[in-house]
Amino acid sequence: MKDFRNRSELCALIACLAVFVLCCGSIELLASTLAVPPSCQPNPDVSKGLQLLGEGKLQEADALFQKAIEGDPGQLHAALARAQIALTQHQLDKADQMVSSVLKNEDTLPEAHNMKGVVLMLRKNNEGARHEFMRAIELQPLYVTPRLYLAAISLTSGNYSRAADDYKSLIKVAPKMPTGYLGEAESLTMMHREADALGVLEAWKAADPNTLTPYRVLASVYISDHKPQEAIHQLQAALAKAPKDSASLADLGAAYASSGDIRSATAQYQAALAANGANTEAALGLGILEAGSGQTDPALAHFRTVLQADPNNAVACNDIAWILAEQGKDLDEALRLSERAVKLRPKYADAYDTLGWVHYHRGEYVPAVTALKQAKALAPTSTDVAAHLGLAYAKTGRKHEALSELHRALDSGSKISNRPELEQLAAQLSAQSPGVVR
Repeated sequence: MKDFRNRSELCALIACLAVFVLCCGSIELLASTLAVPPSCQPNPDVSKGLQLLGEGKLQEADALFQKAIEGDPGQLHAALARAQIALTQHQLDKADQMVSSVLKNEDTLPEAHNMKGVVLMLRKNNEGARHEFMRAIELQPLYVTPRLYLAAISLTSGNYSRAADDYKSLIKVAPKMPTGYLGEAESLTMMHREADALGVLEAWKAADPNTLTPYRVLASVYISDHKPQEAIHQLQAALAKAPKDSASLADLGAAYASSGDIRSATAQYQAALAANGANTEAALGLGILEAGSGQTDPALAHFRTVLQADPNNAVACNDIAWILAEQGKDLDEALRLSERAVKLRPKYADAYDTLGWVHYHRGEYVPAVTALKQAKALAPTSTDVAAHLGLAYAKTGRKHEALSELHRALDSGSKISNRPELEQLAAQLSAQSPGVVR
């Protein structure tokens, strides 16, 4: 069993945050942005509409905003809210028309300039969007939302120096918002200023002493950088603040697993599950360790627990399928799960390896070769893939390709559980095909 655990790295974390911001996915955030200022006379329809908007009830909210505008055309925040709904429904022209109408009547509304910036950004007009976001900040210096968009535009366009400055500016007005620290650290990392990036994350710990997130992010960075002891140190510091935090305990399990300390890793995963039985990361990590030590029954139980909580967990799908294939039973379920893993994560090399191995055990050698060739394309140095592909090629009569893959596996120096079987097959094929170059 291979460790298929998908540990979050700093790049992935900030990429998710950037996508979240750029896709305007948070109706609740923008609903609060559109809240009617205290100086304005509240309108019951607008207030109720904003509440419904925050709850995601777009059609009901839109009807109330329209009603408010019909009663009072000066309800500009209702018009902006309707524009936000149009954006959410991907009706850019309609949203643009509404926002432009608001700005024509009142050019000093920061919310309107922010919304105009969103429209322009979605139309790939980043410079126009930047102008609007900066105008919104000029009108309301502590306005967080346009700063988020400005930083995300800089980061995703590859202007890392400006992105770092944008995120630094965001930190100044929102010192406890994770996005600022993650964004600046990522921007610095892209400029190969790793030490400065780590310094930003350390500053986050000082700025918000009550959160454990920076410790966990730092630990993830250290794990991805093959420095498990530094990761362990960070997580132990986090747990000193909150000894029963299940997420940090699971992360500590992963850090110990990365260091090769399986006993400590197991203990931390078990502690994480004791603190929160629904922690799928801990269940997944524990299952991987159990499978690696040959404890397939408890491993299957943990993987199935993960899959029950998260049917789209590609790792759990893959690992169940792998165990079933190795056991040579329930191969219909194994095929179904391995196909789901590939569909969920098309770049997941191990999932293609498992799919090929399942086909192999089902006696379906041609589709086995097809899947295993894809696994090789995604992981060209994998010894396991080479061994499996060699076996599959042999079953289809492709002796030259089989020998090439078998020798690639055998000559790698890696530990191979079925080495005698591969050596025997390679010898047989070589005898049948004299003169084949290794």
